Amino acid sequence: MTRGRLVVASASLPEVYVVDLDTFEVWTLPVKAAGAILQGTGGISPYSWMVHYVDNHVEIVDVGIEFTRHGSHYHLHKTDPEIHPFDMTGPNPAHIVEHGGLVAVFIDGTGEVRLISEDQLASGGEVDVDIVMANLPHHGVAFEFHGHLLVSRAETVDGMPNINGVVAYAHDDASMTVHETEATCNNLHGEATLGDYAGFACDEGVLLLHHTHIPTSGFSSAVVPYPDGWNS
Repeated sequence: MTRGRLVVASASLPEVYVVDLDTFEVWTLPVKAAGAILQGTGGISPYSWMVHYVDNHVEIVDVGIEFTRHGSHYHLHKTDPEIHPFDMTGPNPAHIVEHGGLVAVFIDGTGEVRLISEDQLASGGEVDVDIVMANLPHHGVAFEFHGHLLVSRAETVDGMPNINGVVAYAHDDASMTVHETEATCNNLHGEATLGDYAGFACDEGVLLLHHTHIPTSGFSSAVVPYPDGWNS
């Protein structure tokens, strides 16, 4: 068993600190700029992604914890944390979401969605980056979901996206729209998944996309209003 490791970014120095919560050993790692926004990708991933929004840079901390499946359980292996050699630049990178082993980095300044395989990151070899374009540059989000890529769709460039919903693309052909929601979803910000459902926070409520497992439709969608007083 392990309590894991905590990653803390300095607001004033170009450093991040990794704390082992079992031994309380602390490592100091140099990064490109101070004030990085840390985004974990969840699960048992060993990576914490660092977004330098103003400095247009993304870095990765390998926290040095590896879980290897062994039958019905996992084996734990610890190494010293380090900055992963892979990084990327782009105008105003923001939301980073991992799902199904695929990491989606949304570049606000261009509307690019950059897709990276966590398996390739772990291999130590060359990392391929696939790019899918949102309809407009905006503060958006994208992630893999049931073999599709969900991408926010903006009506305006500035601020949070006012959108008619989320576009679902077939994963093997990102130019093919499988589903585009009809529900109104203003100021989309925040996402979560559970089973066959993906949810997005909007002014009007939570936009829910349901993966129907029906090839001809793919998804259904609806907005679930907030309880009275919740969003006042």
